Amino acid sequence: MIKHIVFDFGGVILDLDGVHTGYPDNLAVIFDIPISQAVEIWAQNKTQVMTGKETPKEFLIRMKKEHDFAFEIEQGIAYWEEQNIIDRSRIDWELIAKIQDLKNRYQIHMLTDQIQLQNGASAWIDKIDTHFHSILRSYEQGLRKLFPEAYHNMLRKIDATDSPDSVVFIDDAVVNIEAANELGINGILYTFKDHDLLETEFNALGIF
Repeated sequence: MIKHIVFDFGGVILDLDGVHTGYPDNLAVIFDIPISQAVEIWAQNKTQVMTGKETPKEFLIRMKKEHDFAFEIEQGIAYWEEQNIIDRSRIDWELIAKIQDLKNRYQIHMLTDQIQLQNGASAWIDKIDTHFHSILRSYEQGLRKLFPEAYHNMLRKIDATDSPDSVVFIDDAVVNIEAANELGINGILYTFKDHDLLETEFNALGIF
């Protein structure tokens, strides 16, 4: 029996298509380097930032020192935050309404990889957060969804360690669904606003 439904944020609730193409794009501008170099730098360092071991500002300070990049730290962090502003129009409010309905019958959670940037949503983000019984963010938990430890941690947090099959995880990345499935968690590979797919998957799992 399904008791817990866990949603990713970016790509599920938040539209990423054509709005945010990835942190390396931002870093290429900040550092004034080719995108290929920015991709390599981010690949080597993103786990530190995404798991909260290093704040975005601390990361920029370290990169400036290690690579002798000629940029101002405060301007760099301001640009990075500006590029990652979350506008209300990018939220799937129909899905939020569905989540609220599900909350009456299931434990509803969010599991998301995030870095600690000010995203301009502080004035209204509570309109999303209040629909979840718990929210697990990578930079707060110290764990990325790519790794099994993130799902072990999630199961502990929601008190489902002994019953992973009572959990459904909805994410837009195959690698994350596969990691969850390895632990016996039911995974749904989801594309933003594909409500019909979600209904079909929910019906198959007996979620109403």
